[in-house]
Amino acid sequence: MLADLLTGGSMDNTCPTQRDGDDEVAKQWVAGALDSEAASEFEAHLRSCTGCQRAVERAAGVTAALRAAAAKHTPTSPMRRWANAVADQARTLADNLRQSRER
Repeated sequence: MLADLLTGGSMDNTCPTQRDGDDEVAKQWVAGALDSEAASEFEAHLRSCTGCQRAVERAAGVTAALRAAAAKHTPTSPMRRWANAVADQARTLADNLRQSRER
């Protein structure tokens, strides 16, 4: 980009990564968050832009890692937490009763 300016070339305003200074468009494309027109424009650009191809690879890697982490985590409902707490209390009471009988 700077080299183009120094040599008399022009900045590539069609590359969103260079234009915007971040990978946000690539991230949105990976997430499926671009409207159809923007997605089509980005896909056409993506065919020839190695910088955006790398940005898509990074975004896809992060997305895959987040999905894998989310799949491993099963959130517990308030009812499940309550039931687990009651079960813990019951085990504690049973242990205490067993220990008092053994004395």
